Formats: sequence, C-alpha cells, structure tokens
Amino acid sequence: MTLFEEPQKINNRMKLLFIRLLPFMASTAAFKMLIWYFEYKGYFVNPEIDGMLTILGIVIGIILATQLPFAVSKYKEANDNLDNTRAILWSISNMFIREKVSKEDRKIFVDITRDWLESYRGYLKDRNSKKIMIKKFRVFSLSFGPIFKKYKFSESRKSRVDEWLCLISRFMSGEDSLKSMRTPDAYYDIMRIGIFIYIIGSALGYPGLVGLLITISIAFFFGGMYVLAADFDDPFGYSRDEIVDVDIDTPISDAQYYIADDF
Repeated sequence: MTLFEEPQKINNRMKLLFIRLLPFMASTAAFKMLIWYFEYKGYFVNPEIDGMLTILGIVIGIILATQLPFAVSKYKEANDNLDNTRAILWSISNMFIREKVSKEDRKIFVDITRDWLESYRGYLKDRNSKKIMIKKFRVFSLSFGPIFKKYKFSESRKSRVDEWLCLISRFMSGEDSLKSMRTPDAYYDIMRIGIFIYIIGSALGYPGLVGLLITISIAFFFGGMYVLAADFDDPFGYSRDEIVDVDIDTPISDAQYYIADDF
C-alpha cells in the first residue's frame, strides 16, 4: 500500500467503512441534536469535563492501538501461509518437469491436487468441513508414492518432497488455528462501553454545532478503529461485508495454474 494509492480502491474501502458506521454515526448525531435542543431551550448546561474527556480519549485510543498490531499479525500470517503453499506447489511442478514425469501421470497428479485445493478453499470459506479437506490432502500426499516408484526419484528428492508436505501441513494447521483463534469477546465489550461513554460525555461536554461535529468525528474515528480491529482479528470472516479479509482465491487459483499439465 502506498501513500498515493488508486482512488478507486480507497473509495471502495471508505464506502464500505461508511456503510458499516452509518447507523452508529446517525444515532450519535441524533443523540447530540437532542442534547443541543435542551441546550437551546436552557434546560441543560454543559458540564466542565474537558480534562476527563481528554484522558478517557487517550486511554481508549491506546487500548485500540494495542489490539491492532496483534490483529494485523493474524491477517499477515494467514496471507503468508497461502503464499507459501503456492510457492511449494510451484516447486513441485518444476521438480516433475526436471524428472521428466509424463503428461499422463502429471494429469492424474494435477486432478488430485486441484481437488484438494478446492476442498481447502471451501474449508477456508466455510463451504465444506475440515474432515473433507484433511481427507483430500491425504489423497494428495499419497499420490507421490507411485510417481516416486515409477520414475525412481532419488532419496534426496523424496526427502525434499516430504519436507514440503510437512510444511504444507503446518500452513494448513496454521490457517485452521487462525479461523478459530479470536480475541475474547470481553475485550470488545469493554471497548464498546468505553466508546459509548466517551461519545455520551462529548455530547454533554461540548455545546452546539462544535459539539455535534466533535461527537460525529469521535463516532467515525473510534468506531472505524474498532471495526478494523475486529475485521483484522477475523481474517476469514466471509459472513458479512468486511473491509479487510484474506484473498483466498488468488493464491489458490495461482497454485492450480502452477501445477497444470500444460506447462
């Protein structure tokens, strides 16, 4: 990501973020306008709580900022696991070329590998079970045996493939852990309560139009940080329109291309 990124990409992300935050920002604006009405009628005097609001805002910002690096690391790890799996399959296809594996045998291997990759994609997108993915990966792993025997692969080649299979297993296990590993809900409950208190305090503490603008800005920036942290924390979250999610299709489609039989 660069400072001067394509405007279309920025607009799409901002549009999704705005849609996610619109009900929250509208509720915040309505609450502040109600307070503003009472201010105008003289029924309410804004309390002097600037110092408390400053401290509370700093505390909420720090807590949200400490969550983001952890959530981003999960997102990066999920991407790296898929990229590394793609690289290994590319290496396997190159090895088959060097060992002069016939097109017929490569075609059988390609079909098995594609079947496993589709089950892997389906599992990450919650379209099929973990059991199906593991079963297809076992078939994929066993498909090397006949090729080793027919083309008399050296022991070093066999060891290298075994290492690659162990790495792929580790990457799959990592993705499985990332799918289930979430920050405890209590953390997000505390964040929501803190943000709500801060918004209520700002609506009460800052009068008039300035107070309305400040309150809406707080709802956008703190709400946006909360949404981003939650999205990064759930990198495979395809159950809703997320702003941030792992690109599963590209690395798996690339891997299917790399091991294709029309080299």
